[in-house]
Amino acid sequence: MSFLDPVLNPLLGLQPVYIILIISLVITVIMTLLYKLLTNQKLMKVLKEDMKRLQKEVKELREHPERMAEAQKKMMAKNLEYMKHSMKPTLITMLPILLIIGWLSAHLSYQPLLPGEPFNVTVFAEGISNLTIEPGNLTVIGNETLEPVDNKFIWSLKGPEGNYTLGFSYGNVYAEKKILITDEFKYENPIENVKNSPIKQVEVSHKKLKPLGNFSIFGWRPGWLGIYIIISIITSMGLRKILKIH
Repeated sequence: MSFLDPVLNPLLGLQPVYIILIISLVITVIMTLLYKLLTNQKLMKVLKEDMKRLQKEVKELREHPERMAEAQKKMMAKNLEYMKHSMKPTLITMLPILLIIGWLSAHLSYQPLLPGEPFNVTVFAEGISNLTIEPGNLTVIGNETLEPVDNKFIWSLKGPEGNYTLGFSYGNVYAEKKILITDEFKYENPIENVKNSPIKQVEVSHKKLKPLGNFSIFGWRPGWLGIYIIISIITSMGLRKILKIH
C-alpha cells in the first residue's frame, strides 16, 4: 500500500480516531454520490415500492399458501433486479476501498514500537536446543543465546528510532525479522511465518491499538475496523435520507 503513503501519510500526525473518522467520511460520501450517479433512481424507487407492497401481500396471504408462494417468488425477482442494478457502483468502488482498508490495517491495527521502550520478540521453533539472536544495533536485555521453554524463545530488546533486521541462528538454521521503531503510527507486520525451517514463527510484541482508549460499547473496545464500519453505516444512512437515495 506504499503508493497511498504520499496521499494518506499526512494524516498520521493526527490521533488515530480522527484518521479513521476523516477516511470513513470521505469514502462514504464518495461511495454514496457514485451510487446515486450510477443507478437509475426512478427505477430503484419503483423496485423498492414493489418489494414493500409484495412483502405486505405475503403477510396478508399466510392463510393462502399457494398465493403467498407466488407473492414471495415475485418479491424475490424484484429483489434480485434491485441487487443487479446496485452492483455496478459497488464493483467500481470495491478496489479503491480495499486498498484504503489495507492502508488502515497497515498503520492502525497495532501500537508502534517506541524509541527507548523495551519490547519482546518471541520465536516459536521445534527441535532446537538453543537459539542466538543477532540484534544489530539494538540492545538485548539479558542473554543473546537462550534455551527453549515450551518450544519458545523470548528476548526483550530496546533501541533508538530506525529500521532494523533481527537475525536468529542455530547451526545452519537461520531466520530474519524486520522491525520498525518509531513514534509515528507505522510498524512492520508483527508476525513472520518461516517456511521449511525448524523456526516456525517470529512474533514481535506490538499491542493492539484501541483508538477510543478505554471507552467501551457494552464491554467491547472497538479497533479501527469496528469504528470505520460504525461511522460508515451512520454516515451512509444519513446521506441516503438527505439525498433521497433508493
